[in-house]
Amino acid sequence: SGARRRTSALQALLELGLVHPTCYGRTEAAQFVVRRCTDLSASRERRFVLVCIAALRRAAQTVVWNACDLQTLAAEVLGEECRQLLSTGFVDHCVAALREVASSVRACDKAVAATVAALGDIAIMSASDELAGKAI
Repeated sequence: SGARRRTSALQALLELGLVHPTCYGRTEAAQFVVRRCTDLSASRERRFVLVCIAALRRAAQTVVWNACDLQTLAAEVLGEECRQLLSTGFVDHCVAALREVASSVRACDKAVAATVAALGDIAIMSASDELAGKAI
């Protein structure tokens, strides 16, 4: 099906593009991932969402010349998508991806800040949901 092909193509990009030997290739792959992996909470395809979470994580970790802006953008998109996915079964995957980004992009303060903010929001929203559930 078209959905399966799209997910497979993204998986191939994740495996090949984000570790491309040239700076240009890695930059293009990371930028494509950032553009493509948005509005994940609307997706009905579990595998596609998981591949996107992994791809955004890798994009945020991409090492290219002057990488901080690209890493920050990818970290921001990952964080925002994870906030939107909070009420789904993907939150553990998101938290793991965000934690890995936070520990691996230390040279880029903006990307770390975006990641930490997302983790903080997820922790607060999760605690709020838990408290609301107990109050009912």
